[in-house]
Amino acid sequence: MEQVILLEMVIIGLLSALLYGLNYMRGEILDIIDELDGNLAKALQGTIAEVAQNLEPPNPLHGLIGQWLQMNAEGPIPKAVEILERDSAGQFKPKV
Repeated sequence: MEQVILLEMVIIGLLSALLYGLNYMRGEILDIIDELDGNLAKALQGTIAEVAQNLEPPNPLHGLIGQWLQMNAEGPIPKAVEILERDSAGQFKPKV
């Protein structure tokens, strides 16, 4: 009987140590993730600032060509669809 109680106490102690270790590792992982997040934010800000400095101003000729292409792509307004009637033989015939 005493051996069972001793064994239960050892198991409870091991489980407690395991839970403490898992909680400690969780905290360390969260700290590492926060540090990585900060480093990523700094790297992105630096990259965006560098790219923004190297941008060329827009070419007005490109804008004109784009507007011209857009106007020509729209094309004329399509005509309304003509609905055809069927004759007694079931063939479609144009309206007169």
